[in-house]
Amino acid sequence: MLGGAGPAAATGVAGDRLFPSTLLIEDTQDDDEIALPTIGYLRRGTNGDTTGGRDLSISTEYSRLLTPDLSALIGTGWHRLSGAGATRYGWDNLDIGVKYRTIVSAPDEFLLSTALIYEAGGTGAVRIGAEPVDTVQPVVSFGRGLGDLPRDLEWLRPAAVAGALGMSLPTAGGTPAIVHYGASLQYSLIYRDQHTGLPTPDWASGLVPLIEFAVDSPAGRSYGTYTTATAGPGIAWIGDKVQLTAEALVPLTSHTGRGIGVITQVHLFLDELVPALFGKPLFSGD
Repeated sequence: MLGGAGPAAATGVAGDRLFPSTLLIEDTQDDDEIALPTIGYLRRGTNGDTTGGRDLSISTEYSRLLTPDLSALIGTGWHRLSGAGATRYGWDNLDIGVKYRTIVSAPDEFLLSTALIYEAGGTGAVRIGAEPVDTVQPVVSFGRGLGDLPRDLEWLRPAAVAGALGMSLPTAGGTPAIVHYGASLQYSLIYRDQHTGLPTPDWASGLVPLIEFAVDSPAGRSYGTYTTATAGPGIAWIGDKVQLTAEALVPLTSHTGRGIGVITQVHLFLDELVPALFGKPLFSGD
């Protein structure tokens, strides 16, 4: 795929490495793309303003390239929370932001992106936990492939690590600042098939097994909000026009939730699906 007509020019690529879209942490992707939809289910714990219960969420995020390295994004989601004899429905706050591909090192298969995301407080429903105040979140995300390892470690060359660090800063009092951080470990059978001499079955050549770890922790005054942590083991399938991902949601603290949940995503590469409209930055300088 990386050598053909697939998303080889994608901004989630560093050298021979394609970093997949991640579901629990901010990723390095900033192409013409849309997550349509991301669906999650988890029995959440009570935490701050969020009441515990069975949470069915459906969300989407759209990204559009402005320049070869800068994109604009917009996203929101809908929740159905049920528990304690009541069911609540509502939308999340609207997120608007920009993401910049900051550093790319092809020989090192290293990619770093920076983003600034604005959450418009009051645009969502307080009854499902949407905050009434605006927040601003700077984020740094990175990916590092291990393709430069020596040939005697060829079995490890398809592996990669990704990570993200951000902080949601409220613009008014009464809401805690939240530090978001996490990491993803990935083993790309796409890379194994195309860039190593190791045998890979045809049916597995588009797969990327992975596991994510995501943590949200209050900084400073917590206002009754506790740290939540989630593990997400799963698998992604990446084709020329779409990435399909499914992960289990494993709560690591009681305030995160109970039992095992699930999250899935259909991630569309719009530059490949509709090349007449997408695939070229709005401001390319041509």
